[in-house]
Amino acid sequence: MSDLAVTRARGGRGRTALILAVASLVLFMGGGFAFGGVFWLLGPAAGLVAIALGLAARRDGGGHEATIAVIVAAVPVIWFAAWMIVDALG
Repeated sequence: MSDLAVTRARGGRGRTALILAVASLVLFMGGGFAFGGVFWLLGPAAGLVAIALGLAARRDGGGHEATIAVIVAAVPVIWFAAWMIVDALG
């Protein structure tokens, strides 16, 4: 049997985290800038879940998808946190 026929039987948390990270970025950037309102909160909330899933997948031996998910999901989360800090200080 060749190596090409062997697949890992792990859960798809890395890929799920990546999809959720992209969705959080789309919710935050697309929905937030276009519509405002609840999208400013949905994006970072989905980003936090994607970060948690990505870190769990990396701990279990996940690959590049989990790492990319954490990085992509951090964008709306950090942007939202910085925006809240600046708004509170100003």
